[in-house]
Amino acid sequence: MPRRRARARPVGRPGAGSSQPRASLWERLGPGLVTSAADDDPSGIATYSQVGAGFGYSILWTAVFTFPLMLAIQTVSARIGRVTGHGPAANMRRHYPHWLTYIVVCVLLIAKP
Repeated sequence: MPRRRARARPVGRPGAGSSQPRASLWERLGPGLVTSAADDDPSGIATYSQVGAGFGYSILWTAVFTFPLMLAIQTVSARIGRVTGHGPAANMRRHYPHWLTYIVVCVLLIAKP
C-alpha cells in the first residue's frame, strides 16, 4: 500500500491573520512561471519557483544575454536534426568515437538530473 504524504501547512501566508494585503495571482506566480514553461521538468519547476520567490525580477536582465544563446543552440540543433534525421547523440555517434559519445552523454545526464 503506498504511503500518503502529509499536507504541508502554509507558514506566514500573507492575508491569513496578518496586516499585509494578500498578493494577486500574478504576484504570487512571479517570473518563475515564464521560465518554468521553457523547461518544465519537476526539478526545474521547483528551482525556478524558489529562485523567482527569492530574487523576483531583479535578475531578469540576464535574459537579454541568455535568450540569444539559447535560440542559437536550439536553431543549430533543429537544423542538424532536420538535415540528418538524427538527434545530437546519434550524430555524435556517427562522426566521433563511441567512447567519446558515451562520456558526453554521461556528463549530460549527471549535469542535468
